[in-house]
Amino acid sequence: MKHPHIHHWLEQIYATQESEPDCQQFQAALPQLVDSDISGDALPETLEVALRAHLKQCSACRDDYVALKLIAELTAHDELPETEDSLAQFEAQANPEHS
Repeated sequence: MKHPHIHHWLEQIYATQESEPDCQQFQAALPQLVDSDISGDALPETLEVALRAHLKQCSACRDDYVALKLIAELTAHDELPETEDSLAQFEAQANPEHS
């Protein structure tokens, strides 16, 4: 296909639901979606379908979802680094000459 963006846009158009949450509504429900993904407990079907449709449409909300889910998974496995360790590693990467 000469214009790969067209395929992506068409997918988004066809994924559009009659009623979809906007970004503010998605953000309000984001913790529920992540908790559901981590715990395996199902959300009400209509809510889950709407939230997943929004994820397909909105890259900003998708980025937030991916980040929150990663943090939740690390926390669930007790693998989330301590703040001081993370800050020290970040500072070392930002200032390699001070390592």
